[in-house]
Amino acid sequence: MKRVLLLVAVIIALLAKCPGSLKVQASDDSDRSYHQTVISTYDYRFGKEMPFLPSYANTEDGKFMSPTAFPSAEYCSHCHKEAHDQWRESAHANSFRAPWYIKNVNLLRDEKGVEYTRHCEGCHNPIALVSGSLTKNSKVTRRFDEDGITCTVCHSIQKTDTRGTGSYTLARPTALLDELGHPVYGEPSDKDILSHPDRHAAAVMKPFYRTSEFCAPCHKAALPKELTDYKWQRAIFLYDEWQISSVAKQSPLPFYVKDSISTCQKCHMPRKETILSDDGAKGGSFASHR
Repeated sequence: MKRVLLLVAVIIALLAKCPGSLKVQASDDSDRSYHQTVISTYDYRFGKEMPFLPSYANTEDGKFMSPTAFPSAEYCSHCHKEAHDQWRESAHANSFRAPWYIKNVNLLRDEKGVEYTRHCEGCHNPIALVSGSLTKNSKVTRRFDEDGITCTVCHSIQKTDTRGTGSYTLARPTALLDELGHPVYGEPSDKDILSHPDRHAAAVMKPFYRTSEFCAPCHKAALPKELTDYKWQRAIFLYDEWQISSVAKQSPLPFYVKDSISTCQKCHMPRKETILSDDGAKGGSFASHR
């Protein structure tokens, strides 16, 4: 018995040195509970294999995520005041609040059903989609509507493809990795993040975030037959327009060629002199989030 107690004490001591691991385990339990609650009443209109259709968005494990898993933009503003100030004025921050959008998505909801609005919300309100709130009689509290495409949506994307209509894969948000490289969920303290900026960067930044392919999932879209009751139709194709333009240097067709490649970010997120404090600024400038 004493040996068993000693072994338990050793295990507890070891786990105490890895707080991130403990948080991962605790969140896994709550994630499973939330997912089970959602699927008990969720309308799988387009099949259980693809619960988020007509949007092509998906979560890393194919399960629903609680809205509380997404730290608010206000949380990020503690260290990124400049980015937050710019983002708050952006189309991304207001993606769910534009009157024309609300009018159209409500028409779709009233005429065909709320499950069809998954097509729109995959890009305009990703948390609404992955939380499973887009189903009849949903009990999900939608406080996240005001933040639209918030910081932790873009910075939790794990991969994309160029089909469009929300063709990204979203992981549970994390602002910090522990010493073993495991995600620390929730809202790590500012002190913890500032003490380990390398672990923070590894958690929230991926190299492909600087590519045009990162923008393609939502800046290209189609209207599927399930939505139109007619046939498949292309809606917008901004990524394709970029790809065949001279700025991409991928097509032989343009009549002139630029000296260098310009990605979406090069034009739409130029570095600007910081006005407010921002721990992500380099040399007094920051990639515009406006």
